[in-house]
Amino acid sequence: MKRQGLLTDILQIAKAVDDEVVTRDLVPAFVKLLKDTEAEVRTAIAGQIPGFCKLVDRTTLLNDIMTTVEDLVSDTSQHVRAALGTQISGLAPILGKQEYVYLHRLV
Repeated sequence: MKRQGLLTDILQIAKAVDDEVVTRDLVPAFVKLLKDTEAEVRTAIAGQIPGFCKLVDRTTLLNDIMTTVEDLVSDTSQHVRAALGTQISGLAPILGKQEYVYLHRLV
């Protein structure tokens, strides 16, 4: 499965390229993986949410990524929800208090 390879590489690629490439190319790919039809892919990428989000500017994070992360809170797969639950605290320093409290209430 090609997506599995991308899962392991996307964070490393994001660290190696400039911010423009992350925003233009990698954020859409990351969001697409968060919305993947396979629960295994969504579970795996959920584990990378805080690490990836640290590399994204706040506006892009709030506008492009967080709406999809919020959708994972009610994902049909308990594994996806559990993976998200273990990563949610890693978003606190990235999001700030107001957004984190909102997201934490959803979980």
